[in-house]
Amino acid sequence: MKTKINSGFKAKVLNIVFIVFGIIVILGCNNSKNEKELINNQTVLQDTITKSIVEDVFDGEVFDVVDEMPVFGSTPNALNEYIASHVRYPDEAKENGIQGKVYVSFVVTKTGNVADVKVANFVNEFLDAEAIRVISAMPNWTPGKINGEAVNVKFNIPINFKLN
Repeated sequence: MKTKINSGFKAKVLNIVFIVFGIIVILGCNNSKNEKELINNQTVLQDTITKSIVEDVFDGEVFDVVDEMPVFGSTPNALNEYIASHVRYPDEAKENGIQGKVYVSFVVTKTGNVADVKVANFVNEFLDAEAIRVISAMPNWTPGKINGEAVNVKFNIPINFKLN
């Protein structure tokens, strides 16, 4: 089974990123103590938008099922370790006791880049933005393959935000 990503879909994804960016800007302007975090969030989201624009122009079809799935890192637990060491629980979510599991969808391109990062289920704007930031910043993967040839593969992972 294969899925093509059309330009209309890409435009919708970028619109969602811009909406999240706008919400963060509006909420950040209401609280001056969060000014430093707001600037950081703006930078992260701008980097995400730039990465999406540049890398979302990948060639070829996007597959859901392949002979060899994409692989992250050199150990079986590398992906979990990467996420655990890079996720920063947003202060706003902590202060308000917000928890949840954010499912992130993205494409591992045939060159191993992460592209078309989006949240598959919206939990909270801060948790969603953090999940997008972490996945967008990932280093290259070993791409998925069909008949020994690297292809673009859609990938989904959950990121669980839980307060102790």
